[in-house]
Amino acid sequence: MPEAGATSPGEGAAVEYDYRRESTGTFGESVIAVERSIALHGFAVSTIHDIQATLAAKGFQIKPIRIYEIEGSPAAFASAGVPGIWPSGDSRFATLMPCRINVFMEADHVVVTALRPTLLCQVYPDAGLGALAEAVERSVIEIVDDAVDG
Repeated sequence: MPEAGATSPGEGAAVEYDYRRESTGTFGESVIAVERSIALHGFAVSTIHDIQATLAAKGFQIKPIRIYEIEGSPAAFASAGVPGIWPSGDSRFATLMPCRINVFMEADHVVVTALRPTLLCQVYPDAGLGALAEAVERSVIEIVDDAVDG
């Protein structure tokens, strides 16, 4: 859910689109910590976008940035308090997948962020995703926190 005081899109004030933490580790250490945390929480990495490498191959130099697209397993959803998604045939979870976790350099420090799945509830208010999005968001926040706090 957006932080207290945040407003809906179109109301003119900023909405918290991501959960954001600064890491005290190096970029490489933070990448390893994020990958470890994703696995620890029962999620799987479906795709890693190494934006720095992709752009370097095209002649552009930027600071490091990796985007992880992750998918939850039945065990991950059950531990997040949403058991039975797969067996029930409820495919609404697909609207929330993949979740994205980003690791990048900002000034002289590493930042780890996750897009908030609850934002989709604002885009699709009649989809009935509220409780599911909140559970998935709790999981991705735990992944970020565990990666940063070690």
